[in-house]
Amino acid sequence: MNTELKAQCQQHFTRLADRGVPLLTFDCPSCNTQLLTTRPGIDQVWDTLSTCWHCDCAFLKITDHYEVRTQIPPHLSNAKQ
Repeated sequence: MNTELKAQCQQHFTRLADRGVPLLTFDCPSCNTQLLTTRPGIDQVWDTLSTCWHCDCAFLKITDHYEVRTQIPPHLSNAKQ
């Protein structure tokens, strides 16, 4: 990922933190770099396909109020191109 995009991601989370938006810290499942995400409400679970802004790894991110679970999707060798 280019350095400009990394800086934009870092600035985004700095602005959120400055506004008091609750954040969770988690490790990228590929490079183990600490990343941030917003925290869902107490009874919410969010899932999304995310990308590490350090190593460009795409991964599934499942976030609840307390933790972030990640998984790198398996290679879909039988998918039509």
